[in-house]
Amino acid sequence: KVSITDLKENTQYFYRVYAGSSISSTYKFKTHSASATKANFLFGTDIHAAGGSYTPTRPNSMINNIRTNVRNLNLLVLTGDQVDRGGYKEHWDSYYKGMTVYNDLMVAAIPGNHEYYHTSGGEYVSPEFFNQFHNNPQNGPAEKLNSTYYFKYGNILFIMLDTIKKDYTTEQKTWFKTVVENNPAQWIIVGTHSNAITGGSYQSDSRWMMTNWAPLFEEYQVDLVIGGHEHVYIRKNNLYKNEVNEDLGVTYYVSPAAQHKLYSIQAEYK
Repeated sequence: KVSITDLKENTQYFYRVYAGSSISSTYKFKTHSASATKANFLFGTDIHAAGGSYTPTRPNSMINNIRTNVRNLNLLVLTGDQVDRGGYKEHWDSYYKGMTVYNDLMVAAIPGNHEYYHTSGGEYVSPEFFNQFHNNPQNGPAEKLNSTYYFKYGNILFIMLDTIKKDYTTEQKTWFKTVVENNPAQWIIVGTHSNAITGGSYQSDSRWMMTNWAPLFEEYQVDLVIGGHEHVYIRKNNLYKNEVNEDLGVTYYVSPAAQHKLYSIQAEYK
């Protein structure tokens, strides 16, 4: 990895990677303006890249189709399960080979439960492999460094939370409060894998998020919480203490899978 400083606002940069005598293709990214009052970004989740029919060519095509109609779209936010098994290198190879949008788009990602899988089994282990493939801002709590972090994008404060294993919740909450209090912004957007509303297959995970994180989101006036995990479309606007409140409510948005795994609604949200 490489750290770059003194970048100018609203500027496109080109780069290549050298490894011995080998030179990569030319890639690019464009910075945003810290003083901008408007920002376009694209949100996706649950690509589940693996092999064969599980390649990420479809989400890559969808992203490119959207980009042709949206000007100044330079940021992609992904909320987990980019690959089907975090411990399988071939899944990461398939992912980056198919997701050519990485060549000229900035990407902010967090791990999902599938990045926590080191084998074919269903045990949550750690974001170790996710961290090897991502160089995120190193400003999160020590216990979740690189898989939890924040960044400013124009007038938006993005807070990306790794809540796959339920450990270090107290430490993450303390960090969350410090981040919001020291980074004033017009909008606060939180990215999580499991969201705080449900209607799909993972209701216990969503209930845990609602119990442990929703009160903090309401206290600090988070505007939007984005996530996946359920593989269905769910949206709840202006929710405050389980009731609609136009002034204090938080909007929760769960996106369906960006690839092949499409689930069905299991229960109405309550």
